Amino acid sequence: NLGKVKGKIIWDDAKNILWFENLEATQGRTRLMARGQVDLGDVEDLNIDVDVTQGTVPDFHTIFEWFITQNIPWYPKEISGSLFGKIFVRGKPELNQFSAEGDMQARDLEYFREIIRYAKFRAGYRKGAFVAENVEIQKKSGWFRGGIVFGADDTLQFHAVSEKFSTLDVDQFAFFDIPYRAPIFFETQGEGKLGALKSVTKIKIGSGKIKNLDVKPSEINIVTQNKRVEADAKIFGSQGHFGINYGWERLSNSSFEFSLG
Repeated sequence: NLGKVKGKIIWDDAKNILWFENLEATQGRTRLMARGQVDLGDVEDLNIDVDVTQGTVPDFHTIFEWFITQNIPWYPKEISGSLFGKIFVRGKPELNQFSAEGDMQARDLEYFREIIRYAKFRAGYRKGAFVAENVEIQKKSGWFRGGIVFGADDTLQFHAVSEKFSTLDVDQFAFFDIPYRAPIFFETQGEGKLGALKSVTKIKIGSGKIKNLDVKPSEINIVTQNKRVEADAKIFGSQGHFGINYGWERLSNSSFEFSLG
């Protein structure tokens, strides 16, 4: 649903080409300006550039709702915020030869009380795969950098690392009035189909304070492989330990342990 549309469309009957010139669409607070061509002849080729001069994430969901509903059932519809950039539509009508990718920037994204101050990324649909590359996300003072690809064969690849991150960047701490101050390092990478994902995630929380009380570092390591997830956590130095070995296949064995001191 593109909303209100105006501009010039030219049909070249001799070449079977549809031309767009300054085709403007307005949906809610989002404004798109498209130019390019659609070859409907033997070649069947799309070559369209779209400028997003201003926009919002909910408006984009409305525009692409038909595609999202059928192809991205896991899309987080609750995200809000502003979005702008440029989208490039290339290829042929068949989904395995079609791409629509954007060099985008976003501000003040919110998802379940977590706020992203700024983000930039190249993301979209590329010949059967959903991609997000060169992702940079700013919370308050901390950043996440990484990327993710969900392929046409249902294979997931991802990586992410934090930079200058701390508990001050976690909005949930402020929302629940948790006076915890400490640096955080986060790193994750993984690959595989969703049911057989191999991944490693490391979370290190440095020495910090809870109000005026000094607290020791904490560390969490999570590994998924062979259809199992293994997690090991050391809380505030040696004050607590948490471990789990869980198999997500039916009738598989699992174990859990927790100790203090």
